[in-house]
Amino acid sequence: MINPHQKVSLAIGGNVLFVHRDNGINSDNRYSWMPSAKLHWQALNKLSVTGNYFCNIEYPNLDQLSTVTYNKNKILMYRGNPDLKERVMHYMEWRINVPKIIEFTYMLKHSANDITPWYFMENDYVVETLVGSKYLHQYIGLSGDYNICQKFQVNFTANYQWYGRQGSDNIWHRGRTWYLDAMATYQMTSHLYFMAAYFLRHDKHPLLQGEEYGQEETLMLGLMSPLCKGKLSLSVNFAIPTSLVSKRTYKDITIPDFKFTSWEDQRVNNALMQISLRYNFGKGSASRSNNQNRSESEK
Repeated sequence: MINPHQKVSLAIGGNVLFVHRDNGINSDNRYSWMPSAKLHWQALNKLSVTGNYFCNIEYPNLDQLSTVTYNKNKILMYRGNPDLKERVMHYMEWRINVPKIIEFTYMLKHSANDITPWYFMENDYVVETLVGSKYLHQYIGLSGDYNICQKFQVNFTANYQWYGRQGSDNIWHRGRTWYLDAMATYQMTSHLYFMAAYFLRHDKHPLLQGEEYGQEETLMLGLMSPLCKGKLSLSVNFAIPTSLVSKRTYKDITIPDFKFTSWEDQRVNNALMQISLRYNFGKGSASRSNNQNRSESEK
């Protein structure tokens, strides 16, 4: 670690990846270096900037490389691609944090050879295989965690993401995501908490030969009570039907002489109740339930 100044620190490292592949006939060994770096700058007492970089390497498995063709259903067959190259994905993330006020995040992820499905017609069958493509994913987000008063807490995460994928035709296929996750907790008594959580996400994923949409929305209301000196927590949650988005997932694959469309309706028209118990076997107490919809930042 390099620390040229009390307010600035830099860590540089990496990992070595070793992959051995053997299908009983042929075998090979692959070595790869995956660098990483982290920079932290404490600009002010209540303002910090953190930057992260790392890369991840994924080699295609034997099924993805195999030329053996097999049926997935009556009209769809699958065949691997022996010319597939390893996927090297680069990640860069910057965070600007003002404690107790706001955190701003920007993330960039890209690969010159992301592995993605490809479809073509052969002898009246549709054949699914895999090809390499350029991939770009960017993310801008805001998040915050606030104690409004001693008994009332609120946290949220909101972001917008945009994607791009380019195949051999040199055409960029675009996609995007918008995302909101919020939760509020109120301490009604020393042994009873009221919780409300809302989650909304709408995706449009970039495909080389079609389009794909995904939609999620949930509203949760619940009560939580710590028991056994905080070692055990009992919670009762209710999922309330919502209708801001349709919640239909949709996928369309279009190639010459063939079109495939699938969709799923994930609407919940009735309220659902969930009862859960959490026990902490270690030191401390069982934590209050965080919003279960909270997912890690896109990498």
